[in-house]
Amino acid sequence: MLWKGGRYLLIVTDLNGESESLTGFTKLKRKRRVNGERTIRFILFSLTQNEYAYPLVQQESLIELAGEEYRIKYVKEHMKGKVLIKEVEANHTFFDLINSRIYTKISGSKSLFEILNFIFKDTDYTFSIVESVPNKTWEEFGEDNRLSLLQDVLKSYSVEFERNGTHLTFKSEIGSKLDVQFRYSHNIKTISHEIDSNDLSTYIKGYGKDGFEVEYYSPLYENYDILHEAPEVRDERYTNADSLLERLKREINDTPNLSITVDYLDLRRNGYPYEVVNEGDYILLIHEPLNIDLDARIVEIEEEFNLMLEPINTKVTLSNYSSNTSDEFVNFSKTQKQVNSLFNGNAKLPYNVLDDAVKRSTEALQSAQTELEFVNGIIGRSKIDPNQLTILNSEGFGISKDGGQTFTEAITADGFNLSAGAIGTLDANNVTIFGGDATDYTRIEGSFLESRGQFTRTWQGNTYNHDVSLEFQNGYFAARSLNDDRNLYYSNFGISTFASGNQNESSGTIEFFSYDYHPTRKGLTISSVGGVVALRSGLERVIIDAYDHAYLRSNQQQVRIQPRSHVVGNNTFTFHVVDNAEANEQDGVLFFGSENNGTWSSGLRFSKILNGNTLYVTNGDGDRGTGNLEAFTIRANKSFIGALEAPTDNAYVQVNGALRVTDKNGFNNGSPNYRDVAARDLYVSDVEARDLRVKSMRTVDLSSNFYIGVSTNELRVTDNLFYNGGNTGYRPIRASEFLNGSSTTYKSNVEDLDESGLDILNNLQIKRYVLQSDVDSGLYNNWQVGVISELSPEVATTDGKAVNLYKMLSYSVKAIQELSEEVSNQNKRINDLEMMQ
Repeated sequence: MLWKGGRYLLIVTDLNGESESLTGFTKLKRKRRVNGERTIRFILFSLTQNEYAYPLVQQESLIELAGEEYRIKYVKEHMKGKVLIKEVEANHTFFDLINSRIYTKISGSKSLFEILNFIFKDTDYTFSIVESVPNKTWEEFGEDNRLSLLQDVLKSYSVEFERNGTHLTFKSEIGSKLDVQFRYSHNIKTISHEIDSNDLSTYIKGYGKDGFEVEYYSPLYENYDILHEAPEVRDERYTNADSLLERLKREINDTPNLSITVDYLDLRRNGYPYEVVNEGDYILLIHEPLNIDLDARIVEIEEEFNLMLEPINTKVTLSNYSSNTSDEFVNFSKTQKQVNSLFNGNAKLPYNVLDDAVKRSTEALQSAQTELEFVNGIIGRSKIDPNQLTILNSEGFGISKDGGQTFTEAITADGFNLSAGAIGTLDANNVTIFGGDATDYTRIEGSFLESRGQFTRTWQGNTYNHDVSLEFQNGYFAARSLNDDRNLYYSNFGISTFASGNQNESSGTIEFFSYDYHPTRKGLTISSVGGVVALRSGLERVIIDAYDHAYLRSNQQQVRIQPRSHVVGNNTFTFHVVDNAEANEQDGVLFFGSENNGTWSSGLRFSKILNGNTLYVTNGDGDRGTGNLEAFTIRANKSFIGALEAPTDNAYVQVNGALRVTDKNGFNNGSPNYRDVAARDLYVSDVEARDLRVKSMRTVDLSSNFYIGVSTNELRVTDNLFYNGGNTGYRPIRASEFLNGSSTTYKSNVEDLDESGLDILNNLQIKRYVLQSDVDSGLYNNWQVGVISELSPEVATTDGKAVNLYKMLSYSVKAIQELSEEVSNQNKRINDLEMMQ
């Protein structure tokens, strides 16, 4: 900050660090707003006296005015007559925060301190909060530039801030209530009154995660004939309707924008310091022609300076709003009444107790340009802002920001009084604060805070005497029991009986932000090393509710469940895994029985083999296939393996199609391999099988017929080798009679046989033989008599392997008829011959 002849200089510094003082400028105007915004603009002529400074004025260069830096954001260069000029606009460097982005997010109930610390972490800015502000709930706050996030914070917590260098002080409302009048025909040159309802809205709708909706009607919406709808809010970060509703209330502007702009006569150059005002101050506005008489707040000040950097024109805006431009980030219409917390004390404090505040104050004193006045003591007044002064007299020492009308900071014979904003940071490194006695006390020393006390308490029916110390230090909070081994540590990780949360030592730990069970998602882990972790509800349910999987896991032993523990006996379900060397053989087992004696009555064993798909009913040891299964109905979609035992006389297999007995491949993609059915008695309506072995078969009742069906071939009775690859051994059939179906309903093309049955029979060769099946069985003398099908085509079957007995019988009948006719003819001839003799 450079001075020349007792005044400030306007300094420009380019990006290479080269600095020059500026001359040859005009229309230098500075705008200050209650939201912390400060901008300047001016016109610069290219003259001989600023030939070195003129080229330095370019985008992103710095302009220093009155000890504050502004960054050039706009430069327009053009000719005016024969002179080259630049029109320049610059923003205060505080607004460089718009280029600094935060890439993380936080959620939950947060204090103003936590939120501001999140925003200003890793920046050059520090802050203090001088009033108590309620916590606010945030959902995924972050992932934006710091200035935009600060805008949300100011709206949500309804606070404002003052800036002193890189230190920010947050209050519910900045400024002072001044005894200053802006009055017609006194110090008002011009005045304008404006009401703007362009941005008025009385209804707003918001959409959160997965599209859930929230809407808000302003209490003022009934005052208007039409509904004024604000632009909708869409933000996937919101999952809670209450949080989204708070956002809508902050976004809506449900009152018309009222502003009064006053161009008043700034008397600072004329020696009237009490009429100097600052943004946020309250003044009395009186204008008889406009019928205005009210207390109004200054939300904007625009000052114009001459080449000596003295104010020559000043305009102030009195308003119920602050325009929502990209650099204006908070609505200050809803401010709260300022609350000043006063510290009172009689003891003398060491210098370094107020270390941070003294540091800032010392810098201010060393750089101050003041005038001393000897009126009722010694008055030191700032030449920049005459409202800021100090007074020293025989009554004490005081500091005022309103020209000496009130002293919020004072040291008198009555005590030491400071407003919260002036204290800054209280450094207790060299101060010990103690209150109480040897066993019940509160102590603050350096970074350590302790509160100790003794009390008697009944806990779950047992009464105890406690001696407990509550301690804050090193970033965590500890609750220590001094008469038994019970300590709790509260840190940013969670709650534990050891400060480190060591799982090998702690009897209990609740860890927040845990990655123990998920590599990327923060979770909650409750653990104990040597103790039991229990969830208990005396009268109600215990619920484990998970959107994803819910796991019950045991590291070394079984998982056990005891339903209805009040009933007689010890009744326990236990789960465990069979410990085998091969991973695919580690079956899972569920037992039921008594936990006390370690015996289990029965169980279910689940096969882990991928292609096994097998559930075993087991004994109490979990051996495969050793248990019994009793059911009213058993349904198997593909196959059933093992033995079925009926609880009474009968067992039923229920199918809508056929009961098929196959090999272990089952349906086999439409190519089943059927297997045998062995039974003493088989009662069925129809039997379809490749092989059927029975001792006897009969109809269900005496009045029914017994049917054996074949497709288009023959019913064959063989030995136990069946078809035997074509070497079939046939066996006899014994019955009281064999009936051939011979009805005309089974025949067509019926006509008389013209062939001679006797000739056919005479052509048949009757042979004597032994069946090959008997020979194979060792029977060599079981002689048979019959025809050979290959030698008897007249009565052979179509395949030439068998003889059609019904056909042979029919030929025999035909031959007998022919012989009967021949005998009749011969008898007739014999009778005729006898008569002729």
